[in-house]
Amino acid sequence: NTQSGATARFSLQDKPWGTAIRVRLSHVPVGTHCQLVTVDRGGRRQTIGSWQADYEGSAQINAASDLPQPQLASLEIVTSQGARLVSVKP
Repeated sequence: NTQSGATARFSLQDKPWGTAIRVRLSHVPVGTHCQLVTVDRGGRRQTIGSWQADYEGSAQINAASDLPQPQLASLEIVTSQGARLVSVKP
């Protein structure tokens, strides 16, 4: 939860190839173009999903990262303009 008012619930699951990530996002302005970004321990950023918030200002996203959970430093949801909506440390 950040100053944006957006809230998100993250669910991570270890997989042989990395990490499966499920996100439930709420309280986002309707029509906002969002991106799910992973940040590894070295600071490398990777966009692993993008979508547009629905008419209720919410979204449910299933994504995947090739990073194992211990290598994930943070997960971020940002707008297409780069404004951070939510940032969490897994």
